[in-house]
Amino acid sequence: MKTIYMCWFIVAIAANISNAQTSKGTRYLGLTLEVGAGRAERDGTYASKYKGFSFAATPQFSYFIADKWELGAGLGYSFSQTKYFDADDNSIGKGHTSEINPMLFVRHHLMLSEKVGFRTGPFASYSYEKLRYPDDAPYSEDEDIKELSAGLNLGIEFFPVKRLGIVANLADISYNYTKTTGSPAVSGKTNKINASLTNQLSLSVFYILGKK
Repeated sequence: MKTIYMCWFIVAIAANISNAQTSKGTRYLGLTLEVGAGRAERDGTYASKYKGFSFAATPQFSYFIADKWELGAGLGYSFSQTKYFDADDNSIGKGHTSEINPMLFVRHHLMLSEKVGFRTGPFASYSYEKLRYPDDAPYSEDEDIKELSAGLNLGIEFFPVKRLGIVANLADISYNYTKTTGSPAVSGKTNKINASLTNQLSLSVFYILGKK
């Protein structure tokens, strides 16, 4: 948390520093890549262990409607695979999910220098996810998940050369509405607010097309 406070302090000091790469009329063509991995355990009647891997790619295009203000859209696809071990019958299996995720965003860029800065702003996205298990998976049924998200994120950006930029996501605050369709045990709707530091590697690489 102290890291985030320090980031915002630096942003406040550097808010008026200009950068030609974020001036009105500039266009960005980018790609966001995310890679994640994790483990979990479930105790109780159906004790089991899980471990998973995920990968996502989101092409994006944006246009600077004013100096330091970027408006854009993206269309993402993600894939994840989960392996599990069921302690009751010593079975091993795996399931996978695939997700399509269109999104809109507005970003404000706060540059510390010509090469380093922060970007932050609101976003909204809709995703449709299919969760599929093999026929022999115990206690698991296929699910369809629809999610609407809106929130604010913070990232740090670096321009190694004039027309190339790299951004690492730092934190997100979001509202998420989720509707799940499947077995009676999992079907339903949920609403939640999430505020957290990023828990996976999320990098965006973009090419600066320049002004019209």
